[in-house]
Amino acid sequence: MEPADSTITGLRALFEKYWAQIRGSQLYAGQPRSSDTDAGVTLARQALQLATDSKDQDLVLDAWAMMAYTLNAHEEWGEAIAYYELAIRAYESRGERLSTAKLYIVLTVAQVFSGGYPNLFLDQVYARQKLGEGMLHLETGIDLVEIVFVVVQIGRHTSEL
Repeated sequence: MEPADSTITGLRALFEKYWAQIRGSQLYAGQPRSSDTDAGVTLARQALQLATDSKDQDLVLDAWAMMAYTLNAHEEWGEAIAYYELAIRAYESRGERLSTAKLYIVLTVAQVFSGGYPNLFLDQVYARQKLGEGMLHLETGIDLVEIVFVVVQIGRHTSEL
């Protein structure tokens, strides 16, 4: 194993630990900021720096997803949206449709919380075009774009309360 390979392997193991810690904190969009969300963002920023320094595109993509996830939970929706969009484009270019579809859902949640309703309809149309109708039903029979519509409706009704 080359030294660079062992470094990348070590970084992947470290990222798995970061993800375990972040997921163990049970972060989610819409919760109040807390020391857990702050710690999650700190870990994600460290991961992004490490990934950028390594120049490993898989690690960079993982770090973008980590940033989006933690920033969304930390009520930093504008920055979270930017990272979701980076990760979505990367997954699209790789042909990873399921990962792309999952990120579209959480991107929509971030847009709802940020008040970004004007872009939601266009994002849903784009998701249907890019991902294809058939893929969006997955193995469960659940249409992921319909989930997006439900999230939008919940967000609209919640903001009217």
